[in-house]
Amino acid sequence: EKPGGVREVYQFFKDRRQCYVRVAGVINLQEFLRKHASGTELVLHKNVCQALDREHRVVTGPVLRPHDEVADIILSTSAVQDALGREDIVGDEERARKLLREISADYGILTVRMMSFFVSKIFKRIYDGIHVEERGISRIRAASLKGPVVLIPTHKSHIDYLLLSYVFFMVDLSLPYTAAGENLNIPFFGPILRQCGAFFMRRVFGDDKLYKSLFAEYTKFLLNEGATVNFFIEGGRSRNGILRPPKTGLLSFVVDAFLKQQQDGAIPDIYFVPTYIGYDFVVEGESYTSELLGHRKSAESVSGVLQARRILKRKFGHVVIKFATPISLKEYINDKLKAKLGRTEPISSLPLSSTSATTSSSLHSSNSLSSVSSTISPSPTLTTSNSISSIPATSTTTFSSPSSSTSQNSALSTYMSSRDEMRKLIMSLAHRLVYEIYQITVAMPTDLVSTILLTHPTRGISKQDLMERVMWLRNEIMARGGQVSPMEDLEAVVNETVTVLAQLLKIPSNTTEELYRPKNKRRLQLSYYRNQIVHYFVSESIVSLSLCSLLTHNVKSTKSSLLDATLFLSRLLKMEFSFKSESSASDNFEQTLTRMFERSILQSTNDEITVVPQKGDTMVFFLCAMIWPVIDSYWVSALSLVYLLSHGGQWFSEEFLLQRMQTIAETLYHEGHLFYCEAVSMDTLKNTLNLLEGLNILERRVMTVEKKKEFQLSESYQDEKTLKDFIERIGSFRKEPIGSNSLELKALVGLD
Repeated sequence: EKPGGVREVYQFFKDRRQCYVRVAGVINLQEFLRKHASGTELVLHKNVCQALDREHRVVTGPVLRPHDEVADIILSTSAVQDALGREDIVGDEERARKLLREISADYGILTVRMMSFFVSKIFKRIYDGIHVEERGISRIRAASLKGPVVLIPTHKSHIDYLLLSYVFFMVDLSLPYTAAGENLNIPFFGPILRQCGAFFMRRVFGDDKLYKSLFAEYTKFLLNEGATVNFFIEGGRSRNGILRPPKTGLLSFVVDAFLKQQQDGAIPDIYFVPTYIGYDFVVEGESYTSELLGHRKSAESVSGVLQARRILKRKFGHVVIKFATPISLKEYINDKLKAKLGRTEPISSLPLSSTSATTSSSLHSSNSLSSVSSTISPSPTLTTSNSISSIPATSTTTFSSPSSSTSQNSALSTYMSSRDEMRKLIMSLAHRLVYEIYQITVAMPTDLVSTILLTHPTRGISKQDLMERVMWLRNEIMARGGQVSPMEDLEAVVNETVTVLAQLLKIPSNTTEELYRPKNKRRLQLSYYRNQIVHYFVSESIVSLSLCSLLTHNVKSTKSSLLDATLFLSRLLKMEFSFKSESSASDNFEQTLTRMFERSILQSTNDEITVVPQKGDTMVFFLCAMIWPVIDSYWVSALSLVYLLSHGGQWFSEEFLLQRMQTIAETLYHEGHLFYCEAVSMDTLKNTLNLLEGLNILERRVMTVEKKKEFQLSESYQDEKTLKDFIERIGSFRKEPIGSNSLELKALVGLD
């Protein structure tokens, strides 16, 4: 940290090619002298040193402390001491130190540089390019000068860990400390990841209060030290392309760390940076399909990593990384407090930084990816001088500190002491972060091509029609404020995309023109890419599907009846899609309906809402096709309840019910009663169980010993007519739904 003269000379010559010059924020000397009448030299010297130190820390990260010193700091905290003093905690300080060693990272710059060399070779071999938004890097650098940064990326692949660390290393930002599942702590590779900034966590903390307190305090320690922290709010990798519902465990640790440090100002603010990572083709695509079909996930192992070397034999297209505007936790809580207390001015216990307005305007994001992107060539000698020169200057060089106002601190304390209020705050923040990720999502060429192939009304599509439909879809996404990967040469992009997706497509040879169609066994894998852009259309898809349901059943499609159907469908699909949390469902409906009128998709005539002929028909079919597979999954889940009804109040394990649902789905698909094989997706079926429990249709219990979930049909639904009405209500939204009675329902689930 403070080398002598000889070491400084040695380090200069050793690292001379990695040196660069940065200019810190400007200090207005005239203004400074007005504010400080006495001791100006010392205060100015202190401010300059602080500014230089912050610039230094943005690149190098926090001071690396020996593990024993870190352990002493964490074990001395009141939370850990309290956990050690509990009678139900088995073990002592030695066990705590052992657990902490299992958790904590062991950053090593030599390992990082070696990994950078090898990872760059791998990326250069498997990817055609890694595109990173320069403006996003500038925003992160600016936020890092004011407080610790927490990255909230999408989680689609194990490559995510390597990509973010690689990008940060190449643009001279301190490597993030990444929360990784303990399943990745495997021999040989686990220690390497640990030395590259990974800290490991159990999937479930259970009743181990000591482990929980140690992990929470270690997270707080990293934030106190000013480290950049990275964790995946989805909890695990998305197997179906849709962002998983947010997990709030780690998020609650971060929020709690910030609130507890407000009295002494140790953490002036925390900046969340929602991050999107988009792949043309996901490396684990085949294994995801296998898991969605119900096969067990293969545990991470050394042999598995070695077998993964086969990916070096093929190309996986491009990667896009985008960073949203940093979200100030201080400002977010301040806004919530103002809304709760009915205030219009800032709450003084959480003062806003004097630079917040400047930062907000200078960090404004753009909808045009091509205007702010640069391509990172996977090379160990990468430099990004353009991104450095565009960093906005900050107008101050000191952090703001909390006010000592007793009344406002009391208001904050009272508000946050409620567990229910804290839970609402964290859940609201989690959904805000997910929403911001959706806002910066980039539609990749594979997303567009897969969507067209899966929603096309005929079996296959010609190359010319595919190109026209891809351009049409691109325009529709951009019209909705979405971002699309640049497509200057459309034919070249489509050709490249078809090559990347070659294993998933069938290209007939004996035809008059070049045709493409999905392989039946690969539709589920293709749906991964379609699902990555469904959020652009989900609100309109729900309204369209509701309208089609009314028209199919000869129900007058008034605004009131359409709202009723839309609300039912929105509640049904709330586990699948994230809706804008700031607006009510009825407000979202009004906004969506207005947009569909403006786009000439729907029209209102004689108090009835109908589809605009020709243009509206094509669009409505597309919108319905985007979510019909999900509806089929929920219909199958509802059908499986008939089996529970036939067995009275018997309890069934979660594993049995999911297998039963998949068996019913596969049977119906092969019999022709189910149109979409994607309905067998295990992730969607798991969501249906959670929904059915939330609707009080299923009751759940957790076995004491095995800790496994079991379900039974709730008493209110142990009635054939009630259950039949629920199944038929869902079935009414399906593509050409099957009319059913009690005998048909039993036949469908194999009870006859």
